[in-house]
Amino acid sequence: MTTRPPKTDPVAYQIRIVLRDSDPAIWRQIVVRGDMTLRELHQALQIVMGWTESHRHEFRFKRNRYGRPARNGATASSGRTRDDSKIRLKQLMTDTGQCLIYEYDRNDAWEHFLTVQKILPLEKGQAPIRCLAGARACPPEGVGGISGYEAFLHALDHRNHSEHKNILKWVGGAFDPESFDLDRVNRRLRSAQRGPRRRAAKRLTPIEKIGTINRDGKEINIMTKKTNTFMKPLTPSTDLAKVVGSKPLPRTEVVKKLWAYIKKNKLQDTKNKRNINADANLKVIFHKNTVNMFEMTKLVSKHLN
Repeated sequence: MTTRPPKTDPVAYQIRIVLRDSDPAIWRQIVVRGDMTLRELHQALQIVMGWTESHRHEFRFKRNRYGRPARNGATASSGRTRDDSKIRLKQLMTDTGQCLIYEYDRNDAWEHFLTVQKILPLEKGQAPIRCLAGARACPPEGVGGISGYEAFLHALDHRNHSEHKNILKWVGGAFDPESFDLDRVNRRLRSAQRGPRRRAAKRLTPIEKIGTINRDGKEINIMTKKTNTFMKPLTPSTDLAKVVGSKPLPRTEVVKKLWAYIKKNKLQDTKNKRNINADANLKVIFHKNTVNMFEMTKLVSKHLN
């Protein structure tokens, strides 16, 4: 049994963070002060994991929800959600083994499991949070959740994939899913602790040259906004529309709707979760009874125009 400090003493928590359904696991290990608010923990988790604080978040513990209130005084997701800036970690976590769920970006549904490994006495002058270890890179924002991330990695790893060049440009030219820089994370945490965290700079829309005109003897480039191929609306075929609907959707939205259909109808293989067992609607798309996630992405792409 773990020896814990008396409840009246200041405490710190050693916590393991795991991104749900990531395989191999994307994880971090941190030590955090018990008097930190959940709002402060959210801001620290953004740094520790590698997110950009571009979407809403929510904590869940037992049957309670904690998040950021909306401007009108209501909560971000429901009337039962409590203000996370008024709740401290020590008010929730009282024993080892307890798990706090942190969700970031409701659309992509990045769920993190925060499990208390140790409850420690607080050391004098201890930093609010410190990262002890971790593995693997944070997925890119807007990739479409875990299923979209797996499809992204598959396309990135296969140069002959129809989307390889497009996603390579989308992600900035390179992406290493195995990278994790512990020293950089802790430097960023220390920098954030010295003062308010700056808001992320507004992302500029990439532009591209589409032609030139001649004005007064000078050649002037004609520029336009560059479309992110992952976000360009595509029209599902008649067969695919039976699964995701007929409305034009970005590829990431198609993937999310497809996975919602798979989970609703319990089509994911129970023994090998990478495999999908086709029902009558999916069999028309897959042309066989079972496909893996990577095959599925390629087959579905043929039904998008």
